[in-house]
Amino acid sequence: MRTLDDEIFVCIDCETTGLDLSVDRVVEVAVIKFTTKEVLESYETLIDPERDIPESSTFFHRITDDMV
Repeated sequence: MRTLDDEIFVCIDCETTGLDLSVDRVVEVAVIKFTTKEVLESYETLIDPERDIPESSTFFHRITDDMV
């Protein structure tokens, strides 16, 4: 019988300049592959959204215009 300890999971996280699909853009993508016992792989990258990142968004994800 398989248990959660036998499984591999992948979590994907995206950060954006806001929530409006018509004007907001992605600024970070992060992925982690893991088991209940260890991290197997991880990846993250910042993306230039080609627009200013609002202070309200930076407050949540801590990504600034200078970082991208």
